[in-house]
Amino acid sequence: MEVVVCIKQVVDLKQVRIKRDTREPVLEGLPLVLSDIDKNALEEAVRLKERLGEVKITALSLGTGKLRETIKEALAIGADEAILVTDPALQGGGPSITARALAAAVGKLGHVDLVLLGEGSADNYTGQVGPRVAELLGLPQVTFVKQMDVAGSTLRATRSLEDGLEVVEAPLPALVTVVAEINEPR
Repeated sequence: MEVVVCIKQVVDLKQVRIKRDTREPVLEGLPLVLSDIDKNALEEAVRLKERLGEVKITALSLGTGKLRETIKEALAIGADEAILVTDPALQGGGPSITARALAAAVGKLGHVDLVLLGEGSADNYTGQVGPRVAELLGLPQVTFVKQMDVAGSTLRATRSLEDGLEVVEAPLPALVTVVAEINEPR
């Protein structure tokens, strides 16, 4: 089974300070870290590998050489390989450009059974990238997943909705966005 986990580097929110005069956050000079929700997605891929055995995990990210530590962290968590797509045109491009670049990279990998993403990023939190990638790749998508498993060529997932839970099944290949409650990363 081929699993791709899309990861993003964000400023360390634990170190954000607020300007007294403008009440705006000070982001300059803050360290960059692997987004917490992407750690959840990566952890879920590792757990899937532990349950199923024959799973190859590829961490995929967009950015610059500043991502080196984040890529190392993804490999340390359990990714088998990591791919970094770098292009200055992608900087600050928003969810549409990000989704197109991620979808193109996933498409170049060949057969992929499962694409995992966090349901939103800590910096912008639009929640658009996962669904856009699924649409561009023509994959069924299951969003806001708090529990999942794979049996054969079927994904079974529990979605966390505003008014309760929903259990759904989808054929593989598929794209899943996870919520933080799906697991506790190591």
